[in-house]
Amino acid sequence: RLFVGTKRVLAPPWESVYFNKERMVFQHQTFEVRAMYAKHGLEVDLISREPDDHLAYELMFLGHLLARGVGFFEQGESGKMRETLVDAVSFTVCHPLSWVPQWRDTVHRHSSNDFYCGYAALVEAALRQVEDDLSSLLLP
Repeated sequence: RLFVGTKRVLAPPWESVYFNKERMVFQHQTFEVRAMYAKHGLEVDLISREPDDHLAYELMFLGHLLARGVGFFEQGESGKMRETLVDAVSFTVCHPLSWVPQWRDTVHRHSSNDFYCGYAALVEAALRQVEDDLSSLLLP
């Protein structure tokens, strides 16, 4: 009932829902993340069935960018590594961190299950850690 359902989902896992009163998916944010995925050669498999701005997709994409950054580092391609990690910070700040704090609050408000409350807090904390670590790493 928190994350799926045929009625009003209590803690929707889609970014776009948090930016319009009607709580609609497939909005501007969906297409922004889709464009970022495409920039890095990725596309959501079920493009017309599950919005690209689903939390799971956003987290997987961030993981993809971080893995690419490590790969470029190991290959000695510091320019490509930096570009990829800059995209990772930008994506993290402009997308998941723009709505995950509200999602976490919503999960805490609607769940009596410590697991889901802890998971939501962990997701936010991990995103903030990625932002902090990468921002420090990328400073000149």
